[in-house]
Amino acid sequence: MTAAPLIRITNLTVMFPGTGRPAVDGVSLAVHSGECVALVGESGSGKTLTGRAALGMLPRAAIVTGRVELFDENAPSRGSAVWQAIRGAQVALIPQDALGSLDPLRRLQHEVGDALRLHRIGTRGERPARVAAALGAAGMPDPESQLRRRSDQLS
Repeated sequence: MTAAPLIRITNLTVMFPGTGRPAVDGVSLAVHSGECVALVGESGSGKTLTGRAALGMLPRAAIVTGRVELFDENAPSRGSAVWQAIRGAQVALIPQDALGSLDPLRRLQHEVGDALRLHRIGTRGERPARVAAALGAAGMPDPESQLRRRSDQLS
């Protein structure tokens, strides 16, 4: 028996009022444990909208049809409190320009530590060590010395 996918999207369509055509049209995909998936396509083809729809992160004006399942259950409604507990802890969206999403004036310790703070992981004093451990796990050399660097100082 095959395990259920972590995320399953079935016939996802996203439209916006007044546009007359779908921004995303009939997308279906499944992601299983251990898989790394990249959405590839031309600029404006709906890659980011598909990812945002999967995580309940679309603007309120978006008209969404189709089905999104997380962990073999219907995904919560957009904006629900359930999403706040899930996003960043169990599922995440890495944007196309991830470094451009970071604030170049903030130190990595705080930029990465925000996710821990938002999910109430560790105390304020424990977070720098946890952030350094995460940076090390991601392959960043000498993670402790990276904590005080800003994202614009990375390459």
